[in-house]
Amino acid sequence: MIRIARADLDWLLPAGADLDVVTAAWDNGTLAPIPVGRLWDAIQLPKHLGWPTLNCLHRARHSVGASLQGSSYFYVLVPPGGAAIWKAPATVALSWGDKLAVPDPAQQVPLTPNARTWVIPPRLPLTLSNPTALRAAYQAARREAQPGI
Repeated sequence: MIRIARADLDWLLPAGADLDVVTAAWDNGTLAPIPVGRLWDAIQLPKHLGWPTLNCLHRARHSVGASLQGSSYFYVLVPPGGAAIWKAPATVALSWGDKLAVPDPAQQVPLTPNARTWVIPPRLPLTLSNPTALRAAYQAARREAQPGI
């Protein structure tokens, strides 16, 4: 059985998560469904552009918030309402009514159980990426990956 630190759970209640479901999933080594839209929205990026996007955010001196990588996608958490203003090719904005399956926050890069791992785990006070800065960083990462687009 995994012992989950209380600090790793503090962000779950304001997010609207069912702690019993979450801790049971994490104790079993599986992903837990966390509601999106209350505490944060999520932006799904193509996996190959996830790290380059975070690097562009960092280079531009913007906060890099909680984020995780999956086998095909990369997710960046943004403030609630950030999904409503999100428009970028090959991405998906997740918001109210959506759920995101996430690993225990102790599962951080380079660990990748269940094909998902936290790059920057969520902890209170929660650091989220600015969606406008994220979109600019994503577009810069796309241009660097494919000059001419």
